Parts: sequence; C-alpha cells; structure tokens
Amino acid sequence: MTFDQSPHLVRRYLLGDIAGSDLEKFEETFMTGDTSLTEIEAAEDELLDEYLAGRLNESERAQFEQHFLSTPERQQKLRFAKVFRRYVATNQPAVVANAH
Repeated sequence: MTFDQSPHLVRRYLLGDIAGSDLEKFEETFMTGDTSLTEIEAAEDELLDEYLAGRLNESERAQFEQHFLSTPERQQKLRFAKVFRRYVATNQPAVVANAH
C-alpha cells in the first residue's frame, strides 16, 4: 500500500479499514508529521456529518459504529454533533421571498 496521505486513506484509517503492516506504516507516517492532526480531525468531522445525514453505506456505517465510536472522545463528538445539527435545524432564519 502506498501512503499518499489522501483523505480517502485517512477515512479508511478512521473506519478501521487498515490492518497489519499497512496500519503500522500509516501510523508511522502520522507520527513523522506526513499526516497532520488537522487532516485527521477534518476527516472525523466529515464522517460524523455523513453518519448523521445517513450518507454512509451499510458497511461504512457498521465500521463507524464498531471502530470509530470505540473511544469516549469520539462518542462525545457524536453527541455534540447531534445537538449542534438539531440546534441549527431549529434556529435557521425564515427565508423571506422578494416581492418584486
């Protein structure tokens, strides 16, 4: 596996879809700074949004629930994202049509 540090690869890592020596190589590239924490956090946020919007396929949803949500920190991020989405949905300003 080549580690081009694409968002797709970070996503696979977060879903637990990288194993063995490939996982070790990915984690090594992260520790050496080739993949930034910012990239991983952005991918986490994107996965959370896709999960809440129902845009993950069945396999990704299972991986998300089993692997991604295996830490208390990510479970907390999910709870926050749910509350935030609910807040935004209920507090959007009404759209007023122009009467020209």
